Amino acid sequence: MEVMDVFATPDLPGYLKAKAQQGWLVVGTVGCPGPEITQSFKVPITSCLEFVWDQPTLLVLGNEGSGLSPDVLASCQLLLTILPRRHLPPGLESLNVSVATGILLHSICSQKKSFPTQAEKEQLLQDT
Repeated sequence: MEVMDVFATPDLPGYLKAKAQQGWLVVGTVGCPGPEITQSFKVPITSCLEFVWDQPTLLVLGNEGSGLSPDVLASCQLLLTILPRRHLPPGLESLNVSVATGILLHSICSQKKSFPTQAEKEQLLQDT
């Protein structure tokens, strides 16, 4: 939160679609993908360790209960997941959203050492 901008909008799906049309990559998040999750999504799912941050990107995180809404999921171009290093106990299918956010941001930001340009910040602010 200290080094990244945070934005809010009353129409998240519309905002994400507009940003995608402007060239931003809209990346959503999902829990550990089992066969039932992988088959139900039309958006590709990749591990956060395999994600390459090479363009302006919006990372969208869902709530801990139901994740991203169907409208927001439909607005995503890619879904990230954190693959566990060991088998999760029965009934545990995802991490606390703040823990997942920390893991995802560490994984993504460790690739890129520079901060967003002023032009990138201004482009985000235009539509909020």
